[in-house]
Amino acid sequence: MPLKSKHLFPRTPKFLFTFLTLFTAARALGQTAPPPTHCTTLPVTAVTASSNDGNLPANTIDTQLGTRWSALGRGQYLRVDLGSSKQIDGAAIAWYQGNARSSAYVLETSTDGATFTWAKSASSTGTTLDLETNKFTARAARYLRITVNGNTINDWASIAEVRVCAAPVAPPPPAPTAIAIPQATQTVTYPAYQVAKGAFANYGVTHGRRYRLKYELMPSSNFDFVHGGKLPGLAGGTAP
Repeated sequence: MPLKSKHLFPRTPKFLFTFLTLFTAARALGQTAPPPTHCTTLPVTAVTASSNDGNLPANTIDTQLGTRWSALGRGQYLRVDLGSSKQIDGAAIAWYQGNARSSAYVLETSTDGATFTWAKSASSTGTTLDLETNKFTARAARYLRITVNGNTINDWASIAEVRVCAAPVAPPPPAPTAIAIPQATQTVTYPAYQVAKGAFANYGVTHGRRYRLKYELMPSSNFDFVHGGKLPGLAGGTAP
């Protein structure tokens, strides 16, 4: 008597989840993580974690979706060190069994590794094994901390890969356009003896042309050089 399919494949939630877990692990094994979308990644110096179950934090930067960091319990975190302060605006995370469950997490940043500032709270989609990008307000930071608060099935924190996104750099302002000035210089000379005391000498000028004003002083025989005098200046006008 042939066996019915329900005897071979019992449709219990536990069996379905176990089967899906095995299928997910087989699919991810040996698979290199493709580049994330909408994220220019920064080089990472080191990765540490609050704890682990033997799946180490360094696994999250080995480019392999088949390896992971894991730790049991809500509030477990992964800390990424960029080596120096950089302008960042997001993170891309590939979750272990990311196509079977959604993980809740908080992104925080720090410049010194001691004081962290909230950046964003989010949940993974639960539909993909690939890197998922989540953006926040751009800021300077050396450290990114990802705190995991369980998932839709249990309290495990399991991350396969992580990337930190560089904030776009604003282009420098355009250089001012230089204004060409004619190089020809015209010298206008009014000998002192041709200008009466208290009078003005007038000369019409052309816009955009360079002029040199030359003073020829003829002080009186009793001119006091200690106290000096005030040289005449230029005054605009339209009268000839």
